[in-house]
Amino acid sequence: MNIERTSQARAIQSTTAQPQGEPKAKTDEMGNTVKKDGQPNGTQVKLSQLTQQFKTDSSRDIDTDRVAEIKAKMDAGELTLDSDKIASALVRDIFLFS
Repeated sequence: MNIERTSQARAIQSTTAQPQGEPKAKTDEMGNTVKKDGQPNGTQVKLSQLTQQFKTDSSRDIDTDRVAEIKAKMDAGELTLDSDKIASALVRDIFLFS
């Protein structure tokens, strides 16, 4: 490819412009187009039973106090990480699950 033989770039023109005077379609909070009667127009999503169960899960398997403590240390710049310990744990997990 020779740089002297390149052609000049052309300006990009918009082809999807909405005609002047037409009102923009109404959308709901999720960005879905809404019909004139207020009903959503488009794809409807139903969550699976498992997903609904996750949303209402109260098992408290995450230690939120520990997470808050780690976030505070990160924000303060006081969190020290032992990369050897992390790498060893990752390798151990790989061998356990292989």
